[in-house]
Amino acid sequence: MVEVRALPRRERLVMVFRGQVLEEELEQAERELRQAVPRISPRFDMISDVSEAEALSPAAVERIRRMAELIVSAGLRTHVRVVGRSGRAALQFQRISRSVGYDSRLAYSFVEAEQLLDGPG
Repeated sequence: MVEVRALPRRERLVMVFRGQVLEEELEQAERELRQAVPRISPRFDMISDVSEAEALSPAAVERIRRMAELIVSAGLRTHVRVVGRSGRAALQFQRISRSVGYDSRLAYSFVEAEQLLDGPG
């Protein structure tokens, strides 16, 4: 399962990946991402929650790489990845982000990710 949410007032994009991520789910997520990006600021932060994601297939890795390139070109400022205990999937997502030119801060919960982006107070 893949969920895409744009939070324009917070200049934030959120993507959540759960379980086995199927190619058709990624196709839909890419369409949603292309619709969401114009609704947020030209400079935005992003949270990717992969804490419940299973390992990705090679086709899924390539599709997510294309989505990551889109996100970077749209104005990604800061990225935080929620990893929880998803070791293999988290490593795959880290490799994808590095291949398109950004590093992620890591968090172990969604609340921690928001705190990293929102700062103290």
